[in-house]
Amino acid sequence: MRMAIVRGRAELMGLREEWDKLLDRMPRASPFLSWDWIQAWWEEFGPGTQMYVITARRALGELVGVAPLHVVRRWICGVVRIRRLEFIGYRGSGVCADHLDFLAPPEEREVVARALAATAWQHRSEWDEWDLADLAEDSSVPEAWAAAGGELGQVREAGEVCYYLPLPATVDELWDQLRQRHPRTVANLGRDRRRLERRHRVRLSAVKGAGEVAATMAALAELHGAAQARRGGAGNFHRPGYRRFHQRLVARLQGRETLYLARMDCGPRPVAVLYGYCRGGVLYFYQSGFDTAMASDGVGRLLLAWVLEDAVERLQAHEFDFLRGPEQYKTLWAPAARHTQRWRGWRANAAGRLARLDWRARRQLAPWRARLRGRRVEGAR
Repeated sequence: MRMAIVRGRAELMGLREEWDKLLDRMPRASPFLSWDWIQAWWEEFGPGTQMYVITARRALGELVGVAPLHVVRRWICGVVRIRRLEFIGYRGSGVCADHLDFLAPPEEREVVARALAATAWQHRSEWDEWDLADLAEDSSVPEAWAAAGGELGQVREAGEVCYYLPLPATVDELWDQLRQRHPRTVANLGRDRRRLERRHRVRLSAVKGAGEVAATMAALAELHGAAQARRGGAGNFHRPGYRRFHQRLVARLQGRETLYLARMDCGPRPVAVLYGYCRGGVLYFYQSGFDTAMASDGVGRLLLAWVLEDAVERLQAHEFDFLRGPEQYKTLWAPAARHTQRWRGWRANAAGRLARLDWRARRQLAPWRARLRGRRVEGAR
């Protein structure tokens, strides 16, 4: 294989078709590894960091591997600057991404991962530590990285829980399965929908047109913010970077099956919106919002139930992924879960040693900080 490091936006732009073609060969084509997600993320959060995307090609030029990385500079105690290797799209930006990995054909996954990791280590003079977070549960990156090098040591940490629901072939089968696990919930959904339809003109739809997509995203931002305010938060869309990122991404995905938007209207206004991505036969549930004034009517649950039907009937998806978070409502729908992981370590240079000491100190102080936060919450009550 011929290895190279892509360091500029123009080079990244040229990889689009090859990149997604390779992604679609993977068993799970995570939308957070797509060229559109990576490019939109880089445009919004990349400035100030160094692109470090490693590619692997066969002798004749076919792209067979990509490590979507960049180098971030961070300060320790405001005095020493450390260079950290991370995934593009890592959660540090506040735009969450799950199931990250190196891109490679399934039949050559381990070989390509080792070649990509070895190339990163050959150029280790450009970074001091690595923090590969939100890794897919079955990623071969940790083993490949451990084989390539280690120096001061490597640590595998638990990541996020991602509940998912395997989808059957028909809607009838879907409801039979849900009814077997949660008969009362299914009965309540039917009751809530009948009650809502008696009081309102209810419309459930998958959003397609450009104007309708823009209006629905605006409604999502408003509804999500209102729902979070009810819990004492502000919602993600109040952050300019988060909002701009999704505007860029949705503009790129406009008109493609990858973008998934569903909404429930009661009369002339939207009361619930669900935003996600569909790729490789999996529908990924990324964000949602609902009218808090209609929370007792269960509009969020009713929209989610309709989306599951739509995933089975129209999209013919084989899985619904709720993505990260241990929220109780997810366990109601989803009988299974995956766990992401975090792979980190340090070089044996001075900056790497200091970064490792900083990590150890933060780890030891974490329980005390948690207790202090708990006392503050209790005091506020």
